[in-house]
Amino acid sequence: MTGRMAGMDRPTPLTIIGGFLGAGKTTLLRRILAEPEGRRLGVAINDFGALNIDELLVAGRSGPVVSLANGCVCCQIGDSLIDALFAMRNAAQPPDGIVVEASGVADPGKIAQLGRIGRFFRLNSIAVVVDADNVLSQAADPLLSDTMLRQLRAADLLLLNKIDLVDDNALRAIERWLAAIVPDHRAIKCVNAAVPVRLVLDDQSPSLDGGVAGLAAHDHADSHEHARHQHHGDVFWSWSYQSTRSFGRSALLAVVAALPSQIIRGKGILICSDQPARQTVLHLVGRRVELSAGEPWHEAPSSRLVLIGVGQDIDGAALTQAFNSALR
Repeated sequence: MTGRMAGMDRPTPLTIIGGFLGAGKTTLLRRILAEPEGRRLGVAINDFGALNIDELLVAGRSGPVVSLANGCVCCQIGDSLIDALFAMRNAAQPPDGIVVEASGVADPGKIAQLGRIGRFFRLNSIAVVVDADNVLSQAADPLLSDTMLRQLRAADLLLLNKIDLVDDNALRAIERWLAAIVPDHRAIKCVNAAVPVRLVLDDQSPSLDGGVAGLAAHDHADSHEHARHQHHGDVFWSWSYQSTRSFGRSALLAVVAALPSQIIRGKGILICSDQPARQTVLHLVGRRVELSAGEPWHEAPSSRLVLIGVGQDIDGAALTQAFNSALR
């Protein structure tokens, strides 16, 4: 089977970038395109006018698909987002994933429905960018508030951008307001949309190699590793876990559901006792959890998990104990 045909057997991951006009969506998109981490990305945007094509574009334009310097492709949405997505998926060299930048007045939750139905696309994440300098005034405007609230409530990840433009008192007020509007979400504070690309994009390959902290080899069965990373705004940290034992599915889901709110991303390739011959793939984005069947094990089964958190450091020993409690 060719690489293209093998790739078409798997759903294409969709990442949705939403947020109100001027929040910093295109800035985030450009960061993703500048650091694709080996991925070939497809990008669907509403209007090329918002993107600095002179800076990004190096190849000629042919039809709806535009080649970018880093090997990514860009496709204008035009009249049909679905047509644009399938044009990229069915290309001779289909992308590893597709990023959709929604317009400033669009509901990203509706776009994300494309990743929740059928077998062609899979929703990776909905990242909504919030303009710290204007969010409260926009929310108070009766003409704007409904659109903004829909965007916020659709998010898996909230990026509170432009925090350098507000003072500490204003920032605390914004965080309190967001906590009241979307209480299950942790807003990630940033400047110029500077967050680790993996928080938004994740690694959609069946391997965890190259995670934020990496996974170290250990001699003992159950282990964890901890690392911290500083970016503008919040401090991010990662924690990894490895075991050769299998998880009970219900017990595992209970542990994941009880994780503290500062854990905003997670991915694992796991052994589950109800399907020990196949990998079980865990995706955690915000409070959304997905467990899916992966490839058959081609080597000795080993559960590997990476969690990414923001802000206050986590008790790694408590996390280890929690996941150990779900082992059979």
